[in-house]
Amino acid sequence: DKEIGFSERTSGILGFRKRLLGNCTGKVLEVAAGTGRNLEYYPSPSVTSGNNKSIGLEIVATDFNKEMLIEADKKIHKMRNNSKHNGLNVVTRV
Repeated sequence: DKEIGFSERTSGILGFRKRLLGNCTGKVLEVAAGTGRNLEYYPSPSVTSGNNKSIGLEIVATDFNKEMLIEADKKIHKMRNNSKHNGLNVVTRV
């Protein structure tokens, strides 16, 4: 992840992720989730819609590589301890 971060910033992929994922609502199936690089760009569970209802974001992240999902699970655990992503609803599946 660390090695890829620089090239993502310089190529514009990082900004694309923020725009693409920042407005997600409902149920999301992320296929080939890898180490969970996209997870931090989904909206916070505390975000509400215009009528003050929770956006109700649920994410299922899947990958064929179990080791990658173990890394994703570590990120999810850290994110849940962060006030911005407190209540994050993510499940990983092989």
